[in-house]
Amino acid sequence: MLPEKRKSLIILIISIIAIILVIIIMYNFAKFMRGAGETEEKVFDDPYPNTYTYYGFITDEDGNYQLMGLDSEFNETLLGLRSFYNMSNLYYYNNHLVMYSDAINQINYNATEENYFLYELNPFYSNATDVLITPAYYVFYTEDTLEYCPSADCNRAVITDSLLKPEVFSIDNKVFYQLQDGVYEFDLETLESRRIVLNETHEITLLTVSGKYLVFIVDDIYWVYNSSSKVATSLEDRIPEEDYTFISLQNDYFIYQIIGENGNYNLKKYSLRINSPLKTNYDIGKEEITNSIVIADNLLYAELVGDDTLRYVIIDIDEQKVVKELENSYTVLIGVE
Repeated sequence: MLPEKRKSLIILIISIIAIILVIIIMYNFAKFMRGAGETEEKVFDDPYPNTYTYYGFITDEDGNYQLMGLDSEFNETLLGLRSFYNMSNLYYYNNHLVMYSDAINQINYNATEENYFLYELNPFYSNATDVLITPAYYVFYTEDTLEYCPSADCNRAVITDSLLKPEVFSIDNKVFYQLQDGVYEFDLETLESRRIVLNETHEITLLTVSGKYLVFIVDDIYWVYNSSSKVATSLEDRIPEEDYTFISLQNDYFIYQIIGENGNYNLKKYSLRINSPLKTNYDIGKEEITNSIVIADNLLYAELVGDDTLRYVIIDIDEQKVVKELENSYTVLIGVE
């Protein structure tokens, strides 16, 4: 047998070598994992397939949101990306779909595996906050507070902490919101805020934005604000029908719905470019549009409700016809071309 001291020395040396080997193995394993993560991020950002012209989210029977792709003929395909977080807005910037759900996310595509997945752009999440996404900015708002930050370096700055209502819209890097004394426009580039509608005692509701226009209601009267001309126009004496419902903004047209003399629902146009109603009239029958989403200059996703019917359709406003009846109800739907 070896002397005790020599035996202890050998055991000590073996132990030290074993520890060094474990450290080297763990270091190289960690380095490999970091490298694998970096490779995945770079490789799995392939161009979207040309198959789909439109993307949207539906809710399944379990209440989860499912990503759908629609081709140019509006044939629907389930794409396998699912989330239980609310999908209230969907944008298409820099050839990617982006949205706010459990974080500010971009939808990436892996061409090898043919699957879509969420890539986190910003980890922010709060169930009391909503986020608008523009190409260069994020806009955060709660019941009272409105903030923004550049998307590249998100150090948030407060626009106001006195929101009257949590209704906030953004177009052309301009944010529209309501305070106690009226409706305001904040320019994200110049950082200037200006009141565009004075409010003393009126009830104002902001409805939507599109292109350069903001639509809002003042005491049940529709108004349109042009962000280019800085002019707000009341439609009270400009639209001949007394009883009508706003449906959508498409191009320079304010699309609205009335009930015709025959009892059918009709879609009509008011031109915001010439500030005049047009003679076009689209009789859509006994079914009323109860919800709609603009997906192209002339195309509208609409939910049609009759006495015993509920249909989800794509309407060509210019051609005045239903071009496709869909199988699913969409919470958001946008074109990517």
